[in-house]
Amino acid sequence: MIHSGEFVIEADKNTGLAKGTSSIQATATDFLFDERLDLQGYVVERKFQFAVLETHALTFESKPNPVTDIPTHCPLCAHPVERILAGHPAYAAPGRFDIYDCGGCDTRFAWPMGTSSAIYEQIYRVAEQLPGYDRYERLRAAVAASDSPLDLLADREDVYWGVREALRPLLASGRRPRILEIGSGMGYLSFALHRAGCDIVGIDHSDVAVAKATATFGPLFRVAPAESLAASGLGGFDAVVSTEVIEHLQDPHGFVRDAASLLAPGGMLVLTTPNMDLYPRDLAWHTDPAPVHLWWFSKTSLRRIAWDCGLQPTFIDYSAHHGRSREPARTSKPQSLDEAGNLVYRDSAFNTFARTLIARFPGLSPLITRIFLARTGRQFARERFGRESLSMCAVLRADAAPPAIP
Repeated sequence: MIHSGEFVIEADKNTGLAKGTSSIQATATDFLFDERLDLQGYVVERKFQFAVLETHALTFESKPNPVTDIPTHCPLCAHPVERILAGHPAYAAPGRFDIYDCGGCDTRFAWPMGTSSAIYEQIYRVAEQLPGYDRYERLRAAVAASDSPLDLLADREDVYWGVREALRPLLASGRRPRILEIGSGMGYLSFALHRAGCDIVGIDHSDVAVAKATATFGPLFRVAPAESLAASGLGGFDAVVSTEVIEHLQDPHGFVRDAASLLAPGGMLVLTTPNMDLYPRDLAWHTDPAPVHLWWFSKTSLRRIAWDCGLQPTFIDYSAHHGRSREPARTSKPQSLDEAGNLVYRDSAFNTFARTLIARFPGLSPLITRIFLARTGRQFARERFGRESLSMCAVLRADAAPPAIP
């Protein structure tokens, strides 16, 4: 008996591979094969059409598709990407990874994009001596002994200063806000917020971290991923806080959507992540190497993620943290014509002199332009030094107001 038809395999987006079992397949004739790719170049669907002489169960496993080995488009915005560095050393030897840059959303990402618990087991074995991780134990001990732990954290690190600033309206509201921390780790930030008057829940993937946090700070913590809370219907939080987590995750959009679904109306999602905007672009990857950090984000990156998830982003200004005052906006270009249409243009002495030189000696234009750019660049760097920090702190809200771009 001849059977004919088709079946479709949905492939894994990260590997391009598919596994499964079809109840219809056998010795086939007139066998046709087709693939559908998404904008990132991943195989998302494989379709087989066939006519068969007999039927039986078939276990199938697709072969790696070479297209998935070289991403051509950004996983965040589907803009074409460029590989800017091949073979960057991974966090642990002997691994290597490539770095891709997206000019559409100003994001860099590691490839291949994958992680495992094994790397974190290696890290935690030497965490007390490992730069970046060694501070966790110190902060846990310091917070446990402090009378004002949130201020202690804010004074020590820009990440926690930004979180305190973002939550300041809630902390000053006179009520007890409900806050969820995703990625609570050793528990010191959750405890500091608890001591500041918040009803806090801290969640983390790590049994070890949650056990240590509970032993030190009490039963404020649970082992759970954010998506499990979203699926359970638990929510209604005034704020969800996640510090230095999103850069570890393969699916930033999914993470932000899950976290935002846990917010009460008018609530805020507070995210911190290493700040790519602070560094010159010849530094291809100045954050933890893959597979620990998979992304290096700019403000443009986070705006894109927020808007894709129906959220409006703003960013914490770190001027006060760095002891600088932010200069008020001022007029920088003079009026050209009066009410009667007469010329009244009066520019600064520097600009007037530069224009006069260019008018008389046009060949000086490239040199004067370079001088102007250097002068403007120094002014921009001074201002940016005050507003930016090593990590940026984004506040995402589901408001209907137009997006603010500070």
